[in-house]
Amino acid sequence: MRRVAALIAFLVTTSASAMTMADYVAALESIRALDAPAARTQAQLLLGAGVESPAGRFTADGALLHEVMADPKKAQAHLDATIAALRARMPSASAPTDPRLLEKLRAEESVAPIKPGGEIKTMPADEKSFEDAGNSLDKALKWVEKKLDKASDWFDRWWPKQKEKEDETKVRGTSPRWLVTIIVIAILIVLGILAFEVVRRSRAAVPETDVVTSDPIESRRDEDPLSRGANEWERYAEKLAAAGRTREAIRAWFHAVLVTLYAAGILHFKKGRTNWEYISMLPPDVAWRGEFITMTRRFETEWYGHTESTTEALDDAAEGARRILDVVRRKAAA
Repeated sequence: MRRVAALIAFLVTTSASAMTMADYVAALESIRALDAPAARTQAQLLLGAGVESPAGRFTADGALLHEVMADPKKAQAHLDATIAALRARMPSASAPTDPRLLEKLRAEESVAPIKPGGEIKTMPADEKSFEDAGNSLDKALKWVEKKLDKASDWFDRWWPKQKEKEDETKVRGTSPRWLVTIIVIAILIVLGILAFEVVRRSRAAVPETDVVTSDPIESRRDEDPLSRGANEWERYAEKLAAAGRTREAIRAWFHAVLVTLYAAGILHFKKGRTNWEYISMLPPDVAWRGEFITMTRRFETEWYGHTESTTEALDDAAEGARRILDVVRRKAAA
């Protein structure tokens, strides 16, 4: 409470100078925690105060403060969304470096010197490659021969032992062992051909489909409303919704509305400007101003307050965006 009182005194005595981003967030948090009369008083004191941010100086959100002065309880959701948005834009403080830890890491990375003495026997690269290939081939042939011998022995146990058949085999010049080997090789060739055909057909049967993936580079582009046109944002929102990325689809619909308002000259883009500052710049006689306030509150609640969004929230955001886009485009065409 002492910090809040000091902040109020600072606003009263130095209304012309700008406060820091941290002080502005602290003032909004204190408004959130105070009772209704005290919250109205502090909101009134905060009206017109300047705030210094990394993106430049801006004025305290008049629309939010007037909403607090009207009904602090109803303005709590708006306060939470604004505080979360401001905290996301505040630069994070880097942790202090530890000199001892850095020295330890450097010592672990250093390579020990090679001890003198000793002899390393080497052979030409080509000769070594040929020797390795020959050893591998020899091992493979021995393995195949061993398996064929086992299969031949197994067949021999079931082979007819009659003298006549043995004599007939000898007359023909082919021993039972070699006959079994030929049969096994033929079976392996047939199995190999069947396996190859199955793999080829399975690959040909896989349909080519467009898959929407979360690319980090694409995510950075999604943060900037000016990275796409309004029609592109609408098509992108529909693709995100089809892929089940409802939260990102809500943001895409909101960006489509912002880009349309920029193009129509109703709003003017400025880096670091909050969504509620854009609302405060809208004339009060704009017919869709209330719809835009509702859409902005829904977007900030879903984007900063939830990790996942429902299809009902997406449907509401899409319907509100289409209504605003239709009105603005029809007026621009007329």
